[in-house]
Amino acid sequence: MNKTVTVNLGGIVFHIDEDAYEMLHQYLESIKSHFHTSEGKDEITSDIEARIAELFSEKLKSGRQVIILADVQEAIAIMGKPEDFGGDEKSSDNSSKEEKFQSSGTTTKRRVYRNTDEKVLGGVCSGISSYLDIDPLWIRLLFAVMFFGFGTGFFLYIILWIVIPEAKTTAQKLEMKGEKVNVENIEKNIKEEMDNLKKKFEDFKKDAKNMGSKENTEKVRGFFGNIVHAFVQIILFAVNIFAKFIGIFFIIFGIVICIILIRLMLGLSGLMPIGDSDLVRLFFDTKSELFWASIGTTLLIGIPFLMLMYKGFRLIFDIKIRNKTLNIVAASFWLVGVIICSVLFFNMINNYSEKSVVRSDISIKQPNGDLLFLDVNRANIDEWNSRWHVNTININGLRVINGKAMVSDVDLKIQKGNSDKFELVKVQSSRGKTPQDASDAASAITSEIVQQDSLLIFPNDYTLDNNVKFKFQNLTYILKVPVGKSIYLAPKTKHIIDDIDNVTDTRDADMVGRKWVMTDRGLKCVDCAGLRNRRHHDDED
Repeated sequence: MNKTVTVNLGGIVFHIDEDAYEMLHQYLESIKSHFHTSEGKDEITSDIEARIAELFSEKLKSGRQVIILADVQEAIAIMGKPEDFGGDEKSSDNSSKEEKFQSSGTTTKRRVYRNTDEKVLGGVCSGISSYLDIDPLWIRLLFAVMFFGFGTGFFLYIILWIVIPEAKTTAQKLEMKGEKVNVENIEKNIKEEMDNLKKKFEDFKKDAKNMGSKENTEKVRGFFGNIVHAFVQIILFAVNIFAKFIGIFFIIFGIVICIILIRLMLGLSGLMPIGDSDLVRLFFDTKSELFWASIGTTLLIGIPFLMLMYKGFRLIFDIKIRNKTLNIVAASFWLVGVIICSVLFFNMINNYSEKSVVRSDISIKQPNGDLLFLDVNRANIDEWNSRWHVNTININGLRVINGKAMVSDVDLKIQKGNSDKFELVKVQSSRGKTPQDASDAASAITSEIVQQDSLLIFPNDYTLDNNVKFKFQNLTYILKVPVGKSIYLAPKTKHIIDDIDNVTDTRDADMVGRKWVMTDRGLKCVDCAGLRNRRHHDDED
């Protein structure tokens, strides 16, 4: 049993073995001692600790809870020791130590970051150029061509700005350049940043001193200065025009969404029958739920688009002042919409929490011979598909015809029977708030099977009784076929047969249009010469 110590390293808490802690403590103290006279010593030690914390976090991904001595030794080997890269020893000693240190570093795979140290806007182009190890000018020219030539450069740049993380830490900046993340490179990178900062400060003081000089004025007014000034003005004009078009798009898009929401509210209230308003009402048990759903949806969706319209007006008319009161009011109404929709959502989930199944036997006339023909009546769905209609909700073929809900969710299963007669079982299932509620919803399913001598015609859909809400009802027919008797699956049965077992493991879609006889092992095709079964297909794939 080993004693453990809790440490905070790089803002992350670790449980570390006592021996490992002593080694880590000595190592960090040696680092601080080595860099105590260096400029930016605090940044160097902080980045070294952050890198070690990353290495320890990777070790704990496997499920371990404690950092052990081997983990610390490996981290030190990766980062390098101060004696490996410090001092003013002789060149031969430096050479051998440099080789030793390089071998201790870890080869870092390049990662894409935004390089904000060399940014023009967001550092996207400079970050990509660092990853590809090319001049950022070429990436910027590519985005310029895409912006003016194809119109996609702006949106692509914004997306990359959002997606690509910024290289904030020294370790991330080294990973961006593909350099090894060790003590020497961390020190080198921070010193370069300090030198660049000093240089920028000196250049700033020099420019400020020469701002009013005659020589500087002549440079600014020179030919190249005028060219740059003209180019900047063209860019600003193009951006301004583009902003106007964006504002117009925001306004038009916001108006369209608001009109849709208004029409939806009128449809749900029954004042203006439109589109899927009848379908939407099937999902709500009471009128109050429907009312609050329309209010909540309008606030949840409408408020953002109203603010989008407001943003469009600001872009078009160059309104710089922000209306804080309007933002607070809009955010409050939107939050109310979120609360209403959340409450209704959990209430609707509760309405579907229970499931019930109702089974019943259906009497069918036995065929004269041993063959029963099976077909499907698709008249209703074919008529519906032939008409033009607006239907954005597509759940199990749910639709409303003449005020009555119709659902295309009928399954046909074929099993081996235990008697010498064909038997048919009807299984109706539904969900509900309580078992009784689910049972009532399942019993509300209405369907009709038609038999003409040896032909059995199944429905492709079923209807729900008036005032019955949609509770994800399902209708399944189970046909039990005696051993030695046969069935013929008409082509239309492909719409309702459901994973029918057969001795050749043939797919459902390949079973239609053929005759099948029931054996002790299951259905066997009678006229399937040359038909490839599922296993044969899978072997070829």
